Amino acid sequence: MAPTIPDGAPMLVDTADRALTDGCIYVFRTENDLLLRRIQRQPDGSLDLIADNARRYRSRSLAPEALEALDIMGRVRAVTALL
Repeated sequence: MAPTIPDGAPMLVDTADRALTDGCIYVFRTENDLLLRRIQRQPDGSLDLIADNARRYRSRSLAPEALEALDIMGRVRAVTALL
């Protein structure tokens, strides 16, 4: 999520906050890994998972019927600067 979140930066993730809010960054569990993405809801009910570092990672769009299977770990609340 660079430049928003530098590689290796410690983050505070609110695991109780799983209600998706446009423009916020969330941690999602995938089959093999954890994924950080900014979200944007679309008028048709789909959800865009946006990578801030789009040159390295591509964004994805999920159809409304795929949202039930989305494993939301929590919302990123703070990022600690690396020293």
